[in-house]
Amino acid sequence: METPNDLDSLVRRAQCGDEDAFDAIVSRYRDRLAGFFRSLSFDRSRAEDLAQDTLSRVYVKLDHYDPRGTFEAWLFSVARNIAIDLVRHERRARQFSMGEFDELYADGLRRGSPAFPHPSEAMERAETAAMVRGALAKVPPVFRETLVLADLEEIPYHLIAERLRTSIGTVKSRVFRGRAALAAALDRVRSHHRVESLVA
Repeated sequence: METPNDLDSLVRRAQCGDEDAFDAIVSRYRDRLAGFFRSLSFDRSRAEDLAQDTLSRVYVKLDHYDPRGTFEAWLFSVARNIAIDLVRHERRARQFSMGEFDELYADGLRRGSPAFPHPSEAMERAETAAMVRGALAKVPPVFRETLVLADLEEIPYHLIAERLRTSIGTVKSRVFRGRAALAAALDRVRSHHRVESLVA
């Protein structure tokens, strides 16, 4: 059984770029994080996705960890912040006030499926797609290829492994690192976008 000192060692090694050390951290906390999100009433699938998002964010921000605290407390504070941000976002979406066009759009939803997207939704989707494309281009090719196959084309891991002639474990590792690299690139793209908006 690992001790706090073992964990501290893993964290230090991971901060120095030891991927095996971070993999060990992932193995240790992935299920516990998923359980944490399930305790907040997220369904199993979403809880597992949020656990993955937490670990990806921690991987990107590992240099920000202050060893004067405990890694576990920091890790779960990241998870808690992700949950809070998600709940706030969904609450704002529910409270969004519609105008005349929005009423027409809502009426279309009631009658079935609207023939066109809401303008703000279309603009947001276009901006998000552009940012994702820009960020994806910055992901290392070996991770980008696997990430596209898994997350965009939604190909099962075992078929990706066959296509790339590698193991399922390697596919999972590349997807994880690809998501982490994409998250880091998206943070940079969004920061740049915010700066441009301020000076425009």
